Amino acid sequence: VDEVTLDTSEMDLTIEQGSNLNLANLKVSVKYTGEEDFTVIESGYTVDTSALKTDTPGTYKVRVSMAAYPDKYAEFEVTVTAKRAVSGIKVDASAVEDLANGASLDYSKLVVTLVYNDGSEIRAMSSDYIVTAPEGFDSKVAGTYTFTVTYSQDDGITATFDVTVAEGESEGGCSSAVGVSAAAGAAGVLVLAGAFAL
Repeated sequence: VDEVTLDTSEMDLTIEQGSNLNLANLKVSVKYTGEEDFTVIESGYTVDTSALKTDTPGTYKVRVSMAAYPDKYAEFEVTVTAKRAVSGIKVDASAVEDLANGASLDYSKLVVTLVYNDGSEIRAMSSDYIVTAPEGFDSKVAGTYTFTVTYSQDDGITATFDVTVAEGESEGGCSSAVGVSAAAGAAGVLVLAGAFAL
């Protein structure tokens, strides 16, 4: 054997992290000594994938060599891409960023987007994230509060948004005391409890 060539045109040479390389469509051809043309062979060669790390993103070489002539070989490259996963989140809180004094905060109005490591984005479902109110949040106390949104499957992936509570109002000698729990219920809506005195 003088030379080995490979046809990988029908192979998928880009695989996702954790996947296996499919060699079914690999075509191996050799040129025998004294011949001008290449001959496609079905056996008599070995495929060495020892350098291929399918659990680590990167580009790796795979060697195909003749079993009887190890010094006669050809190589091709395989690219392992990172497994598609959420890498970040984005929050549009424009619908809740201004809150009337004493009103409840409706988390269902948030628009949360999951950002993947391949650059794609999808709208998150309510079960995909958890909203945490800041310590000391009280909707009857005017001011700006920063809330945290955490991806439910990875507490290291977070985003924040601000909510501004407006100044309160009093009318006709009627005073009100409104307490708001800072803990969100299962539905993601703050619980409002009020006590009024004339």
